[in-house]
Amino acid sequence: MAQVPPEALDALAREITERLEAVVPAGASPEAGITGVRSKLEALVNQPGGGLRDNVLIAAHAILSHVQDEIARDLKTGWPRPAGGVAGTRNRGEDLPWGEAEISSGMLRLWYGEKDNAALELPPISLQMLEGYGRV
Repeated sequence: MAQVPPEALDALAREITERLEAVVPAGASPEAGITGVRSKLEALVNQPGGGLRDNVLIAAHAILSHVQDEIARDLKTGWPRPAGGVAGTRNRGEDLPWGEAEISSGMLRLWYGEKDNAALELPPISLQMLEGYGRV
């Protein structure tokens, strides 16, 4: 797998950050800014071992989990609210929908909860910026 260059990682970080910033609830200020997202992408996308597709999914899961933890810390309650339910409390992590990701047809899909009944789904992201660096 060829190393994904900084400009491609920056483009992906911007896309993820824009989508996350659009859903951060009032009163929360997670370290989900572009710097935090970019550092996770850099550490995980270019790691040795798995292919680009697997590494992007690992990075996406890590980013979603980190943002969820930061927001729950700030709000002192679980986030996002489970589909059809009430938000958990800080001490009841089992009530929280897990951050999930998949890649299909060159698009990265990010959501919390069940695939077909997401508690929160972000708009899909084109992975065109990664073309030529491995199979996504």
